[in-house]
Amino acid sequence: MKEFLQGNIAASYGAIDGGIDFFAGYPITPSSEILETFSRELPKLGKVFLQMEDELSSICAVVGSSLTGKRALTATSGPGFSLMQEGIGYATMAEAPCVIINVMRGGPSTGLPTNVSQGDYMQSKWGTHGDHPIIIFSPKNPQEFYWLTRVSFDVAFYYRNPVIILSDESVAHMRTEVERTDPPYNFNFREKEKIDLPFSFEYDLTENPFIGEGKKIKITGLFHDETGFPTNEQNKVEMKMNHLINKIENNKENLFIYESEGLENADIAFIGFGIIGGLVKELKRIFDAKGIKSGFFRPITLNPLDENKIIDQFKNIKKIFVIELNKGQLYFDIKRIFSCDKEINFIGYTRGEIPTITEVYKKIEEFL
Repeated sequence: MKEFLQGNIAASYGAIDGGIDFFAGYPITPSSEILETFSRELPKLGKVFLQMEDELSSICAVVGSSLTGKRALTATSGPGFSLMQEGIGYATMAEAPCVIINVMRGGPSTGLPTNVSQGDYMQSKWGTHGDHPIIIFSPKNPQEFYWLTRVSFDVAFYYRNPVIILSDESVAHMRTEVERTDPPYNFNFREKEKIDLPFSFEYDLTENPFIGEGKKIKITGLFHDETGFPTNEQNKVEMKMNHLINKIENNKENLFIYESEGLENADIAFIGFGIIGGLVKELKRIFDAKGIKSGFFRPITLNPLDENKIIDQFKNIKKIFVIELNKGQLYFDIKRIFSCDKEINFIGYTRGEIPTITEVYKKIEEFL
């Protein structure tokens, strides 16, 4: 059955259908409808809803809950996401399978609380200090917001890693038809080696016990060995870091999902993520109608990026246009991936609104 839902509410239902056990958060525009929905719905289901005093306590509560094996989620935006960065770093070190929704708004600082932006791309990848793994998905509409939130718990638990869903004000507040169906993604989950210790560095992916399952569990934000006991032994520190990175990097083929069309026969291509996904798809249609062979590419997974898959998709393309609501953040990664092999052009907007298709079309014409 289709329901006419706002994006934030669709995401909340995705979490509920994905088996959420625990939510902790603090209201902040433009993510507040997620918290409001959970405040009504989770108590009815016998699940836990906590409105915390701030975003620092919210992320810490969610990390703690997830380490007991509960499906835990928080939602925030802008300044709240900045406050959560140390907690996200702790979650990566503790291998806590939590989910964080960041509904992007204009920044920096208080910025544009009620306007759209895509300025948190880099912060989502590199916001916390130190080398660390992170999994990031970005929806283009409420239906995808529902699907990605629903499946993110499975991804977080399979990889024992935090997952960030990077939405934005427009996706969060637009209303479209949404079907509460199974997500159409195949992440190739396989059976994992079962380990009695809380951590394992021998394998990329293992089934480890959670707190409360009868095993002796030690959790720390310090570098630690496989028992969880803190250590500064160089070989063990390096083993831990390699494990954190490799469990994501060695599985990026399975984690990387995207939408594309027309790239195999195109001369030019348009790239955009999130709410810009619809715009780049429409640009393809317009340029095709004018006799210019074109294609579009929208990464749904923003981290890890599968560079080999991206390069293969664009092997016949001469010119690439990256369109974002920021000053060039995904563009930075696209330039890195292709080095000097392609002509890569950037078109960015930071005024707090989505540009019209006509405006972007005219800008692209200047490059052709």
